[in-house]
Amino acid sequence: MSSFDRVTGNYTLETLGGSCGLGDIRFTANSGTGTFYINGNLIVTGQQSQVGSVNTFIADSFITLGNTQVANDAGISVQRGGQPTVSIRWNEAIDRWQITNDGSIYSNIAAGGTLSSVFEDKSPRLGAALDLNCFPVTTLFPCNIVLRPGIAGTRANAAIQIERVDAAVTPVAVTNNTILFARAPGTGDTGLYVTSATNRAEELITRRKALLFSLVL
Repeated sequence: MSSFDRVTGNYTLETLGGSCGLGDIRFTANSGTGTFYINGNLIVTGQQSQVGSVNTFIADSFITLGNTQVANDAGISVQRGGQPTVSIRWNEAIDRWQITNDGSIYSNIAAGGTLSSVFEDKSPRLGAALDLNCFPVTTLFPCNIVLRPGIAGTRANAAIQIERVDAAVTPVAVTNNTILFARAPGTGDTGLYVTSATNRAEELITRRKALLFSLVL
């Protein structure tokens, strides 16, 4: 049988914890299959809110996190049952959206149509010509810059490597690779050297030097 209660002013339900129970207030609609309606604003205060439904449907277009007067980090985390928790967050210190796939390392999310980091992409591919925008191509020591234009027959590792070494060091030859490196050039020298399986620290000479050698020979 339906029941309708109306009161004037505030209506307060309060339970006191004791030996008979924990003091919870429970609402059950039709043995758990019914619907609980709240016609008005819902304010929840306490340590945590927990939703145990399978699917949650929210009609609001925007959900506001951190609705306080203090600017703090905020985000959404997914717990994965024994696997690292993954998250998307706003980092207030650097004013950037960030994402993590392992629960510890956060990477900036691309903004304004530009990439903040491609470190997470283990096999990046370009969709068009690469414009360096006047920036250099660099790598950390002791790595080399390797240019591999393609497979030449069975020489799958055929490539050009670019190194910069000091005058006392000569790069070690790499099979099927040509290594270019620089040294401080002397008068009339190029300072550009080549090392390969058949040539070791051979300097590429200028046209003037080539002319002098041809006269000598």
